[in-house]
Amino acid sequence: MTTGSRRVPRLVAAGLLALAFATVPAARAAAATAAIDTASDFATVSWAPGRIDLFARGVDGTLEHRIFNGRWSQWQSLGGVIVGAPAVASWGVGRFDVFTRGTDNAVHHISFSSGAWSGWDSLGGSVTSAPAAVSWGANRVDVFVRGTNNHLFHKYGNGTTWTASWEDDGGTFSTGPAVASWAANRLDLFAAGTSGALYHKWWNGTAWSGWEADGGTVKSTPTVTAWAANRLDVFYRGSSNALQHKWWDGTAWSGVQDLGGTMSTAPAATSDDVNHLQIFYRNGATLSEKAYNGGWQAVANIDETVRNMPTASYTPTVGLQGAPPSGALVGPLWYGYVDNVGRVLVGEQTDPDNTQTVAWTVMSGNEGFSGPPALASQPNGLMLVAGQHSNSDVWTQTESKAAPVTWAPWLTQGGSLASAPVAGRLPDGTVVLFVTDTTGQVWALPQSGANGAFGLWKALGASGLVAGSLSTATVSGGVQMFGVNASGSVMTAEYFASGSVSAWTNLGGSGLAGTPAAVVYPGYLLRVFVRGADGVLVTKKTDSTGTWESAWSPVGSQVFVGSPAAVLSPTSGKTEVVARDADGAIWSSGETAQASAVWRDWKNLTQGMDVAATDPSIVTYTGGTGASWEFVFRNADQQNRIYFVPTDSGTSAAARPTFGHATLPAAPAS
Repeated sequence: MTTGSRRVPRLVAAGLLALAFATVPAARAAAATAAIDTASDFATVSWAPGRIDLFARGVDGTLEHRIFNGRWSQWQSLGGVIVGAPAVASWGVGRFDVFTRGTDNAVHHISFSSGAWSGWDSLGGSVTSAPAAVSWGANRVDVFVRGTNNHLFHKYGNGTTWTASWEDDGGTFSTGPAVASWAANRLDLFAAGTSGALYHKWWNGTAWSGWEADGGTVKSTPTVTAWAANRLDVFYRGSSNALQHKWWDGTAWSGVQDLGGTMSTAPAATSDDVNHLQIFYRNGATLSEKAYNGGWQAVANIDETVRNMPTASYTPTVGLQGAPPSGALVGPLWYGYVDNVGRVLVGEQTDPDNTQTVAWTVMSGNEGFSGPPALASQPNGLMLVAGQHSNSDVWTQTESKAAPVTWAPWLTQGGSLASAPVAGRLPDGTVVLFVTDTTGQVWALPQSGANGAFGLWKALGASGLVAGSLSTATVSGGVQMFGVNASGSVMTAEYFASGSVSAWTNLGGSGLAGTPAAVVYPGYLLRVFVRGADGVLVTKKTDSTGTWESAWSPVGSQVFVGSPAAVLSPTSGKTEVVARDADGAIWSSGETAQASAVWRDWKNLTQGMDVAATDPSIVTYTGGTGASWEFVFRNADQQNRIYFVPTDSGTSAAARPTFGHATLPAAPAS
């Protein structure tokens, strides 16, 4: 063996429509999951089909936020100190303006744009209700409140610059306002009068109407949403605390529809598509949703269980080669891991032939993460990092500039899931994240396309998989998924580029454990390795028709405690596999000849030199003199150790690869 940094192999041998989606970012400060004030009303908005954002007041007075994008996220704090319910408006993709009543009874505002939250600013005023907000076009937000004289007041602006004073819209009201817009320069404003009747006025682009009474007995601040031109749906808590509904269809107002239920707060309503409605309210401590999708659905109670993920010790370091920067022939190598205190660390090795060119970045700030991160190189050359936040949601971060490396803010993709994400790449470079939930069901979160934003979580059918057992491989039509179920069998299915998924196939086995490792051969044939019940690695392969072998075959008799890593060696064309034993030694085996499925005796590569605290991960790469592969692991001191194969090693029929080894530069302490 050779030691030191990897330079050039010759010298060493001598010694993953663009949907109109963006995601709301993680909190600007601590993203701790807070308890929600169950006496406070909600605010909600949708800016894409299937996407809902919900805002509330935390028991500590902070503004709290969660998203639904196929799954509900955890609540996250956006800071501030607020009184009562917030209000929210969105006038474009990835744009939010949130308004609150502060402890000084002024209106306060925070916005999200271009990947980051603004600071808080004050719109002034002296208000006696929660605000209401709406946008009828880009760079336009209208905000309404009830003043100390019980009139409604109005300001508007572009989210940065606001009208100087509050306009008095008159009336005498017992509740705060609600407002919606069904067309450009159109506003419809509602509030309950002192008699409890619902009142309404509108702006038609030229002038305000007078106030008119629309009847009803209103016991809460109303809410209103518009899912089409000339369509309004108004909701409020009625005299029996049930949800009441009336609507305008462009011709006339309906009567009052009693939707039942028992409400302890005002409702909040939004529409995520034509003829779709979502209404949120509390029934005591329970957060409930009433939905309409061509017909009213039964009330659904939304899980608010706080899921805190403990930081897992010694999860693997992952790695891959990125795209070559402009003017370069080879791309940098990237490494990522989560250390034992929950920090996400990502390192870029600018020279694939020199391990000492790795520069580390602590990505996580004061946020905590659990499990290994996922890395994916996008077709535009920018690296993407995904990880599981300590609150169980999936967060992503993407390079915004490659040279020098600059990172965009973290984005929360929600999910409230049970395992760290695994990245897969579709043939066009689109990245898909795969995760399991608390029931062991697999979920996918795809980008809208190559280099695109992430869209909606989608359930993929399989259930009962063990958290952390997922792995992926890119195949001709999409991504092949592998996982181990609770019975110890390997399950596999293909996620297609269309977003559909094949039937899950049970590859059999009993007591199999860990994370399977897959190798893709020319013709997209597959081989998978996994640890058996007795610790011996077993394998099976597909034939030319894509049919899996019926039986698992052992790979020697060496016993392991970790998950294997496997590769089709770019230097020899033979299948190679490495794994960790109970003493922390890394062992190597491989085929004696290409496609032979005859395995060499296992060899201890690290005996007397290294003790691995993590499972190894394999990285294939192209350096200055050709293609090769390496494996990386960490020791008990969190040092990353690299064992690499020179490009001219292991080419004869029965030869073992010769490994050099090096220690990557230490990551920063903070």
